[in-house]
This record gives sequence, C-alpha cells and structure tokens, in this order.
Amino acid sequence: MSSTALLSSDGASSISSYQISKRQKIAQALELTGLFFSKPVHIASKPLIRALATPICPGQDGNLSSYSLELIWRIFVVTICIITAPITIPLALIGAGMEKIADIVNHTPYTHWKGTAKEQEDTGNYRLMTLNGCMLWGGLPIMYGGMRPPSDRMDQLASKIRAADPDVFVMQEMSFDASYQLYSKLKGNYANFFTRIGPNPPMMESGLFVASKYPINNAGFILFPDQTQMKRGAFWIETPKSFVFTTHMEFGHTEKDANMRKEQFEMIWNQIEECKKRKPCFLLGDFNIDRSKTKEYDVLEIEEKFHDPYLTEHPIITAESSTCTNEISAHVLGEKAPDNPWELDDYALLAKGDHRYKLDSKLLQMYDNNKPDKALSDHRGLLLTATA
Repeated sequence: MSSTALLSSDGASSISSYQISKRQKIAQALELTGLFFSKPVHIASKPLIRALATPICPGQDGNLSSYSLELIWRIFVVTICIITAPITIPLALIGAGMEKIADIVNHTPYTHWKGTAKEQEDTGNYRLMTLNGCMLWGGLPIMYGGMRPPSDRMDQLASKIRAADPDVFVMQEMSFDASYQLYSKLKGNYANFFTRIGPNPPMMESGLFVASKYPINNAGFILFPDQTQMKRGAFWIETPKSFVFTTHMEFGHTEKDANMRKEQFEMIWNQIEECKKRKPCFLLGDFNIDRSKTKEYDVLEIEEKFHDPYLTEHPIITAESSTCTNEISAHVLGEKAPDNPWELDDYALLAKGDHRYKLDSKLLQMYDNNKPDKALSDHRGLLLTATA
C-alpha cells in the first residue's frame, strides 16, 4: 500500500501507511542526486568559513605554526573558492532544483527512510533521546556553535548514540547532508528514519531528524508561521503505544522572539492535547527557553502541563547541569564569552494525563569547554527513561 498524504484541520500534514511507494523511491533518488550536486559548495564552505570567520592562532585550533604561513594559506583558500564559485554555485542551484522537484513528487513535507533493522515491539517502556547536533551543512557549524564540520564528528556521534541505545532519538540542526551520513551509519540499528522535515530548497529545512526502533502508525509536521530562511516547526510520530513530538523553537532574546516561541508552543500543545486523549505524549527538543534566566517557562505553564524530570532533579541550573554552552563558539570565533556562558535550552517532557510512569533523565556529555576542538556539539544530549 502506498502512503497517502493527509492534511488535518490543525495544519499537521500526516501519512497513514509506511510502505515506501515507487513515487517516494523516485523522490528519494532525486533528493540524493540533488545532494550530490550541492556537495562541492558544501565542501568549499568549510575552509572558506574557517578562513574568514576565525582568528589566526598559530599552532592552535588547527592553525599552522606560523602566522605568516596561516595567512598565506587562508588567502589561497579564499582565492580558490572565488575561482571555483562559477562552478560550485550553479551546481548547488541545480541540486536545490532537483530537491524541489523531489518535494513535489514526494507529496509529504518530510522524507521517510527504512533502516535495515527489524521493527521492535512497543512495550510501553521508553528510552528517548534528544540532541541539538549543530550539524548544519558545510562550514556553517563553525559560525553557529564553533563546531567542526559534521563529517569530522559523525563517527563519534554515531558511537555515542549506539552507546546510549535509545528506542527513539530526535535531533535538531541536522542538515540533509548530515542526516544522510548519520542514517548510513545507524540504519542497522533503527527501523525507521525521518529527515528533510519541512523542506525548503535552496534555504534550510527545519533541521529536525527522527529515528525509531518501533513501528510507525502515523507521522506529521506542524509548520510554524512566518518561516522563510529556516522552516521551523514540530514533527511527531505515532508508535503503537505513544506519540513522540520534537521541535526546535525560535531563537533570540527579544520580546518578539519570546512571543513567537509562545505561539509555536501553543501550536504544539494544541496537537498534544488531542493526541494525549489516546496515548501518552512525549515532547523533546531545543525550546531556546532557559528557565534559569527567563520567565518563559512559567508563562507557558510547562510545569503545569508536563512532567519534567530534569527540573525535579536539577531545580537550580549550573554549568555542570546545563544543556548548552556559548563558550566554545566564543573561543573559536575569537569573541569574549558571556559572564554565564551556559544555558538550559533542551527538554525531555511527558504530557500529564491518565498514565503512570517512573521517569528519569540524564545528560549525555558532548563537549568539554577545555577541549573545544574535540566537541561533538555545543549542546548536551538528554536521555529520558519512562518505565510503566
């Protein structure tokens, strides 16, 4: 049976069956071909952004031992990128065009890949993991997190995920390129993968990524309003016994940003209110809300609507219990770190309802501020265990 696209009244696009149709296989082939054409500009952006955005530090952070040699090398890199731009940029635009055609063929605002692992029985007990991977395409992670390019971190990240062994894991800031690399390394461990959620060529999709060991009954994407450069939203899957939602809400510290997050959270909550009448609902992701520094957590009534085991275990947020650091980015970009360069932006929650679970959550280490060149992300992971 082929998948059928549906649009519910709440704006969440979903599909009712997960046999991959011939149409979807054609779309996936177009996506991967588009990615192939985009690769040269992704590859070129890594040394280019490093050359233009980071300070020269002889002998440190991958710099050559001499200031003069490093400067000459950077000039050479920029020159080569300028010379090859008439080739790499048109190729990237062709790739974006092929991805756009793939979206039309696919009919759903996400791509579903099957892993080689067999689907496991949904027992009603869960290990759920969330991580903002800071794996935007090419060299963008250098600017937005101070991270190495995704390809340099992928093997270590895959090993971390295998060691944590979540039943379902969700990620944010995962480009299509990085998602496909991670899928290739973990397809033997998981049965179902979702990526290119909220496609938006040639700009950024939502960056959300989901992998599940369980069968999938249904899935949907809730597109947030006023999204152009990055198609932020919330994605959900329905397993036989639960719903799992993930999101990456608006970034920023202004009142306008807070109002946008409020609207986005309310859209997610409206969907969860309906879903939790049927099954337990988990919500994981990067909210860009630090409850130790703002009142947004209370304004949104998160504690009244959700069980938050991490809040119970860590009512006071410190550098050790935070989930995000700005120190690595400041170091790599040569900027002064803020006085409190850590935040709690990531959450793993269970909507309150007619169910009883023993909940536990723990941090998964992804960085050491003293070793910025070894960091896997500027966020730590959260692992939520729910035992019925």
